[in-house]
Amino acid sequence: MRMNLIKNNSVTTEDVNLAARAFRPDVATIKGKTTRTNPAPAVSNLVEIPDELLETHQDVTISIDGLTVNSLKFLSTILHDIYYRTAQYISQPIASVYKKCLDEVFSTYKCRGFEITEVHCDNEFHKVMDNQPRPSNSHELCSS
Repeated sequence: MRMNLIKNNSVTTEDVNLAARAFRPDVATIKGKTTRTNPAPAVSNLVEIPDELLETHQDVTISIDGLTVNSLKFLSTILHDIYYRTAQYISQPIASVYKKCLDEVFSTYKCRGFEITEVHCDNEFHKVMDNQPRPSNSHELCSS
C-alpha cells in the first residue's frame, strides 16, 4: 500500500490503519487462550468491638429466620438494638444442619463478648430450639 504497487487502487494507508484499529484481535479468542490467575486469598475481616458497645449491649436478643435466594437456602440472624445481621448457607434444610449453623452463630457472638439472652424464631425452628443448649464451651472456637 505504501509503495503504491497496485494500480487504480483507491485504498490508502490511512484506510489500512483505520481498519487495523477497528478490527483488533478477537477479545473472545484472547480470553479463551489465557489462563486464569489465582484469586486473592480470603482475609479475615474481624473488627475490634468498642468497649462502650459491649457495656451497653452485652445481653442481646437475636431473631432467626430462614430465607431462600435463587433456590439456595440460608439461615439469617439479626441482633436486636445493634442490627447486626448474619447469613449462613444451609446445605440441607434439616434440623442437624440448622443446629450446627446456630452453634456457629452463638459461638461467634460469645467470642465477641455478647451474651444471647433471648432467641426469637418461628415454628420452622421448633425442632432445633427444643434441644438447643446454650453454647457455654464455645471459647475454643474463638479465633481473634
